[in-house]
Amino acid sequence: MPDVADIYGRLLEQIDAEWRKLLGDDPDIVGFEDQDREQLRHALYGVHAPGTVSLDESEDLYTLGESTDVRRKFSNMERVYLETENQLAPRAMVIVDRPHPVEPRVFLRGDPEQPGDQVARRFPKLLSTIRSKPFVEGSGRLELANAIVHRHGPRRLSDKRSG
Repeated sequence: MPDVADIYGRLLEQIDAEWRKLLGDDPDIVGFEDQDREQLRHALYGVHAPGTVSLDESEDLYTLGESTDVRRKFSNMERVYLETENQLAPRAMVIVDRPHPVEPRVFLRGDPEQPGDQVARRFPKLLSTIRSKPFVEGSGRLELANAIVHRHGPRRLSDKRSG
């Protein structure tokens, strides 16, 4: 195999030298007249040649150093964060309702790409023996929390039956 590689190497170097000389003599030349030489020229300079790089690939190669440097910096930031994550002081987490709550839908077979009918925001029927009224205040999270902790179970506080 090394002998074959040497032969191909010398042949391709010869074709490259001939092509460069022809281009120097005539910059408008488009290829060798001899089909065998032209085929070898395509192996060196054709669209699928190992040395041929597309515009997108050349941009990637041009910015490779930058992107490697950026990835290294992000990696260092992530490492520092992970090292100090448990050292941060505890802090309160806050949830803010949207101005207009989203009307939930049932996803057919659990697939969000197949939305089914809209459903009311209310306490889950599966967890209650009492049919609860739909939540109407904001997203319904506060009403849900109040229903969960209510002394008579999952009822709305404004429900007169709860006493």
